[in-house]
Amino acid sequence: MSVGLGNTNIFVPKESEENKELHELPPEVVAKVKELFDKMDENHDGVVSLKEAEHYWSAGKLGKFGTMSARAMFSEVDDDGNMNISFDEWVDFWKNVRNNPMHTYSDEEISEELQAMLDGEAWRDWEDGRSTTIDAQGLHTPH
Repeated sequence: MSVGLGNTNIFVPKESEENKELHELPPEVVAKVKELFDKMDENHDGVVSLKEAEHYWSAGKLGKFGTMSARAMFSEVDDDGNMNISFDEWVDFWKNVRNNPMHTYSDEEISEELQAMLDGEAWRDWEDGRSTTIDAQGLHTPH
């Protein structure tokens, strides 16, 4: 669903179980999760394309290396491999980071890393059982 604000449309994700569970995170983490998604979603359609992610990561401190961050992010987050990250996939990813028994991250650690990414730092491998490995074509194999 899009909501018009003057000449700008902002995507408002439909309520789903995944979105409801996002609210189990502290409000400061929820705000940063949504802010990072919204910054990457340039056309506000509720989906982050690889091109949008590459633009976001390349426009900051990373420059040409931003493409690698975008592709590493897609390798971890784009579960269905369709080269788009839906808001539900984004939420599922953060739930997995927070609740993964392999490496449990505190809300403070997640918040700090989200802020670093909002400030233009690179995507990191979250050690959550998902891979940031990219194949020869720059794409990942779905999990």
